[in-house]
Amino acid sequence: MRARTHRYTGIKLQLLELPPSLAALRGRTVYAIAATLRPETMCGQTNCWALPSGTYGAFEQKPGGDVFVCSHRAARNMAFQDAFAAFGKCEVLVERVPGSELIGLPLRAPLCSYEVIYMLPLLSIKMGKGTGIVTSVPSDSPDDYAAFTELKKPKKQEFYGIKPEWIEPYEPVAIIEIAGIGTCAAEAMCTKLGVQGPGDVERLAEAHDVVYTQGFYKGVMVRGEFAGRTVQEAKPLCKALMVAQGSALTYLEPDKEVISRSDDECVVALVDQWCARRTRPHHGCPARTMPCPHHALSAPCPARTMPCPHHALPAPDCPAAPAGARRTPCSAPRPAR
Repeated sequence: MRARTHRYTGIKLQLLELPPSLAALRGRTVYAIAATLRPETMCGQTNCWALPSGTYGAFEQKPGGDVFVCSHRAARNMAFQDAFAAFGKCEVLVERVPGSELIGLPLRAPLCSYEVIYMLPLLSIKMGKGTGIVTSVPSDSPDDYAAFTELKKPKKQEFYGIKPEWIEPYEPVAIIEIAGIGTCAAEAMCTKLGVQGPGDVERLAEAHDVVYTQGFYKGVMVRGEFAGRTVQEAKPLCKALMVAQGSALTYLEPDKEVISRSDDECVVALVDQWCARRTRPHHGCPARTMPCPHHALSAPCPARTMPCPHHALPAPDCPAAPAGARRTPCSAPRPAR
């Protein structure tokens, strides 16, 4: 199965304090970049997630400009998407930023209902997906709700070294109303299905499917800049607003690992390149319906020289066609350009 492209919104979460590994960057504006597929929910953020055992990096957007903190893999992808000064290159300011140092940092998040939120630990984060940093909206994400409520327990706070002020003052924010479910759909579905916690994978997956599907098709925003609009309408509008404000960017990556023949991991690159699809109709006839009779493979023979699937004679343009070869005219209508 071929790889597809995930189109994320990269949310710029400003670090209000810097950890020891980033001490040399004091005086610079530093952002943790969180990847989300749901920009319309950013007004419901209560915290942000990072992987304590993960390794992040700090990358300079442009000389003397902002600094992005994210996984090295994500920064490499961004380098081919005009996120940095030089195409294909990212200037590494700090090679290693331990995820454990990010836990407890205060952040300022765009469109957020809280003035300050904190970075909290989430062990299920995969460094090979997104940026390694994840926004948390427990009102409309069952996974966030389960992890968020788990960290409300004093024993869990003690285990992870979480200070009460990082999580106790925060509660899920109602941002979307879904017909038949109401607001704070994540809590409603987790309660209905009896989700026991972050490790209850099967029930969480079921709750996730219901909340995300129903929210997208039936949800109406009840908070934020676009309150009163449907989720489908608000999604692109929220992203456009944050991008215009300079608090977000578009981030693309393959939906799975793709390794090239040179054994390199592939990225999604924004390049000025045109590709010809051999499956596109040519004069009303599919180009790959049969191979050129003078080649072993159909690919090397230009599509315009391929024989019409309704006739046996090859086109005279094919360099390997015998002298005097003629193609019977095809009666199929020529597609509109």
